[in-house]
Amino acid sequence: MANFNRVLLTGAGPIVFAFGFAELARVFDYPQILRQPAGTVLTRFAAQQGQILPLWWMMFAAALAFIPVSVAVARWSGLTGTRLAVAQAVGIAGGLVQAIGLSRWVFAVPVLADHAAQPDGAKTATLLFDLIHNWMGVGLGEWAGYLFTAAWTAILATSYISRMRWFAIAGLVVSLGIGFGLLEVFGVSSAGPVNAIAYSLWVFWMLGLAVILGRSEANPQTN
Repeated sequence: MANFNRVLLTGAGPIVFAFGFAELARVFDYPQILRQPAGTVLTRFAAQQGQILPLWWMMFAAALAFIPVSVAVARWSGLTGTRLAVAQAVGIAGGLVQAIGLSRWVFAVPVLADHAAQPDGAKTATLLFDLIHNWMGVGLGEWAGYLFTAAWTAILATSYISRMRWFAIAGLVVSLGIGFGLLEVFGVSSAGPVNAIAYSLWVFWMLGLAVILGRSEANPQTN
């Protein structure tokens, strides 16, 4: 039962997040729609709110769930001492900034979409959307989120070097791909697509980690 819980807790969050992201890409043209003017985004959101708001809640919940899961997975993977403390702190930070970034879609954007539909509220709503998106979305959810997720994945991957080298290398490659997304704010056009691919692969890597944790006890590592 303990091993089954490890599989469930490690794998469920990435699956939920990936499903929500895929559905938003299908029905809301996310994340490409963020390149449209704020007014266009808010109009689309208002028109499809009943369909897409539950998906944003799913992704927000998955990000929050990553906070305790990242702490447990670091311990289950056999990290100890300083490496364990660092991995857990990075995991908590990663889940927290992702959750804060996504929270704008479930708490702020519905209000802004309503105001944007009013003749005297459109200008203020679009201004606030741009401000919140750049701060909570690009700054926290994306830039800080990429950084902490990449770092957490790299730390976890290195704990498997001596046991499952191929799995460790795969994790390090995925972490580099996620981290490459940090360059998007500096105008590197390929950073976005590479990051998107890396996150898709990260989901599969996490599912592989879930299977590994479910099949065997962690092999403790040293500092």
